[in-house]
Amino acid sequence: MYQQYDKAAETVLNYLIEKGFSRTPRKDFIRATREFRRYLEERRLEYSYSIAMAWVETLKSSLPRRGFFHSGGPLP
Repeated sequence: MYQQYDKAAETVLNYLIEKGFSRTPRKDFIRATREFRRYLEERRLEYSYSIAMAWVETLKSSLPRRGFFHSGGPLP
């Protein structure tokens, strides 16, 4: 059920490596994709943009305010 998600995460990680991103952002990416995958599994959900944004919403209070962006710009 999560094979497509895993493949997409692996593609992004390979891109980060290819573009020379340091270990810290790569490790952060790996941690975030694992946590989100666990969120999906626990709820038996398939990935969707709206589900991803709902997950981010649950984390917002624990994330640093500055520098947190998504493709639509900073989160309110």
